[in-house]
Amino acid sequence: MNRITIRDVAREAGVSVATVSRALRNLPSVAPATRQRVADVAERLEYVPDPYASRLGSAVAHTVLVAVPLAGQWYYAQVVTGIEAVLSDAGFTMTLTVVGDATQREHFVSDVLPGLRRVDGTILVDVEFERAQTEAIASLGSLIGWAPSLRSTIA
Repeated sequence: MNRITIRDVAREAGVSVATVSRALRNLPSVAPATRQRVADVAERLEYVPDPYASRLGSAVAHTVLVAVPLAGQWYYAQVVTGIEAVLSDAGFTMTLTVVGDATQREHFVSDVLPGLRRVDGTILVDVEFERAQTEAIASLGSLIGWAPSLRSTIA
């Protein structure tokens, strides 16, 4: 059986995909009758929103980048497991990257961090950078640190 998509709900309800999205998220500018029709169609079709697609329209990606020098060592595995548990409890996913040698760290600072999209924050675990790299990281400002909604959870 094919997975029911938001497009299927829109077609069946006779509205646009954007209207379905707004109606199911209880956003304004959707008439009550339209909201109800969309909800009824979604329920009848057993529509389940795709969490990844839902995040695209949100200002919050619910994803945090975690950088460690070594992924295979027991200590870092334990730290990453703990971070993942806290993030998961807060509704976030984690992307892990390894920056153990000088080449990986340089690539991380010059290519990965400046190109980050759809990431709410970055956690650097015991990663040593050269002074110029630290300054480059600091210049990125809000890309490094805790995602705002995690501060109270983690702090």
